[in-house]
Amino acid sequence: MSTSTLSQFERGAIYQLLKDSYSQNSIAKKLNRSKSTISYELHRMNKYDPILAQSDANYKRTMCERKTTLTPKYAIIISNHLRLTWSSEQIALHFKLCTKSIYNWIDREIIDFSS
Repeated sequence: MSTSTLSQFERGAIYQLLKDSYSQNSIAKKLNRSKSTISYELHRMNKYDPILAQSDANYKRTMCERKTTLTPKYAIIISNHLRLTWSSEQIALHFKLCTKSIYNWIDREIIDFSS
């Protein structure tokens, strides 16, 4: 079974096979994919549309591994909140940042929270 994401061609094939009344198990076998991959793909939207599914997948891929930029404003805010004994998780949740980014900035000594 392939472990990569579904291609645009495969999404079109899923759509056509659904129109031809194939079951999810049959579609998975024909495309050499796991049943769970097909199930997940079909449950992403109410009525399956391969063009919308591809567009959504492309968008999600662009958001993956995006880099958070540390602005001077956020550096001061994070530093002050760390001094107030907020955890990195609390700061990340409150300011919609990535916890891992905060830890990376601390490790690289980009953020100073020493007293």
